[in-house]
Amino acid sequence: MGASENKQLVIEFFGHLSAGRRPQALAMLAEDGTWWAPQMGLVTKRQFTKLMGGIDAIMKGPIKLTPKRITAEEDRVAVEAEGDGDLVNGKHYHNTYHFLVVVRGGKVCEVKEYNDTKYAADTFGDLIPAAN
Repeated sequence: MGASENKQLVIEFFGHLSAGRRPQALAMLAEDGTWWAPQMGLVTKRQFTKLMGGIDAIMKGPIKLTPKRITAEEDRVAVEAEGDGDLVNGKHYHNTYHFLVVVRGGKVCEVKEYNDTKYAADTFGDLIPAAN
């Protein structure tokens, strides 16, 4: 797959996550795929799947990720995005993200997620233990 196809695959992947279609998104993640974020470190697909289930305890629905800028080169797709969602504690979550996604063989193999970790911690606050 070329950069253009990889870009389209990543757009579809985040579209599934944003719409709450986790099974479809997870099917696009390679079996040996990984996801890294400052708050959780590096996790496997299996661990990421479990973490996604924990989100239901703190969010009223999925975090809607809106891509703002996307750049693709070779097997890498960079996505600048905004995320929005309502929390069960009545707060609204709005964060900015940068994702670096590696695509191989038509699957998402690696995701590195960067966001405002202080804002996330302040917003989620005491809800995080409920997700675990």
